[in-house]
Amino acid sequence: MENIFPNISKSIFLEKQLRNKLESSLFHLIGLGEDIFHAEKYQLLVKKIKALVSKNNLSGLIYSLNNELIEAAINEDKKRFIFLCDQLLAYDFTSQSFNFQHVESICQNAFYKDLLIKATVHGDKQNQIFETEVMLNNKSTFEHSKKITLEALDLMEKELPDFYGESKIFIKELLFFKSKDLKHGTSFDLLGLIYIREKEESCTRIDMIDCLVHETAHLYLYVLSSFDEIVLNDYDETFKSPFREYERPMMGIYHAVFVIARLIMAFDVIKKKAVGLSVDEIAQITAYLEKYKKLFQASFPTIKEHGKLTEVGKKLIYSANDVVKLSMAA
Repeated sequence: MENIFPNISKSIFLEKQLRNKLESSLFHLIGLGEDIFHAEKYQLLVKKIKALVSKNNLSGLIYSLNNELIEAAINEDKKRFIFLCDQLLAYDFTSQSFNFQHVESICQNAFYKDLLIKATVHGDKQNQIFETEVMLNNKSTFEHSKKITLEALDLMEKELPDFYGESKIFIKELLFFKSKDLKHGTSFDLLGLIYIREKEESCTRIDMIDCLVHETAHLYLYVLSSFDEIVLNDYDETFKSPFREYERPMMGIYHAVFVIARLIMAFDVIKKKAVGLSVDEIAQITAYLEKYKKLFQASFPTIKEHGKLTEVGKKLIYSANDVVKLSMAA
């Protein structure tokens, strides 16, 4: 039965199935180039892919590389295709869970930077991770961001073990960057990597739990949607949304509603337990809950009225509605 609750066993299964799909895709792609590689290089590629995909610590960059190989194959760009295969052999593409990185350090590698830029382009506008050519390396801000994140993860592990477990499965890399407006995000093309604006001193562990639960929920839906379409509405069919000034596709609204329901669940649990929380933290959680409940009430009817959903999509989002209704009634 598909529902809103984090399920560690299912998350492990989905993550493994996704790695299997990635393996099949990469094998198919290098097979297309078998005639242009000498036998030794082809066997090295096969060996590298098998070694990579056998692990559950893949970097999100490997999914971006896979997409780049697909694009090169479609465009019959032999030079680009060979270059990408060389990079597959040259670099590691693995990362342990909750690996902290600053965008400046990862972008010292020109190839990694290229993958990140291409994977974080929203429409025809480049993502604000790369709004400046030179990232100022503020070590103290980065260390504070890391400290607050670790405190949030510690609280999640104690009070939200299922949420923590799911985050550990899906989040491999936390990439911190500077930005004026963008708070945090992830991408279908960077599965396993989340990018987060560096946190100022005013940021709390409650803010970071909000970020981690939020992005893990997106990652779960991205992985699930690799095996079930969830939303069947055409992408160019857009609707009003309380989350943006402009209309959004149904999949965007679905993602937002699912994420909000997960956040309401998580904050409800923490608030009820209130173990070791300060008065300010409880007030902050209360404010988050009030905001998210209003947003859910304003957005779920759009899905109910206009959403064309698979059976999995229906069960998941109506389970979310049930959970929020219980929270509202409490």
